[in-house]
Amino acid sequence: MLRAQMEEAEKKAKEREHLARVFPDDVKRFTEEAQTWRGRAQRARSLSGRLKPYLVRGLVLFEGTGGFQVYARDKVLWVLHSPLGRGPIPVKRRPVVVFLDGAPDEVHVSVSAGGPPLYPPTRP
Repeated sequence: MLRAQMEEAEKKAKEREHLARVFPDDVKRFTEEAQTWRGRAQRARSLSGRLKPYLVRGLVLFEGTGGFQVYARDKVLWVLHSPLGRGPIPVKRRPVVVFLDGAPDEVHVSVSAGGPPLYPPTRP
């Protein structure tokens, strides 16, 4: 996965560098975007061989839609699931494996469903 992310970031950096040559009025913006993508590629490259699997608990409502989103920053991990669906439904626990370069100090888990209102709105 890291290799794919690195390759994708390199591809996007090259695209932005090409756009900087094609659109001279936007050179600064495209050059900055290219540098950002190069930084992402470098970050993926630096993590190669350093990531370890960690098992965390995820919460789900509807397993047929949505997916897990995982964010990590400063030793804090967020595990979110946001499916579509309606009606009251019990929350289920599910295992999620995340790859990190070190154990998190905090883990925050949440779930929320989006979709049409559960019941017709009431009028004041």
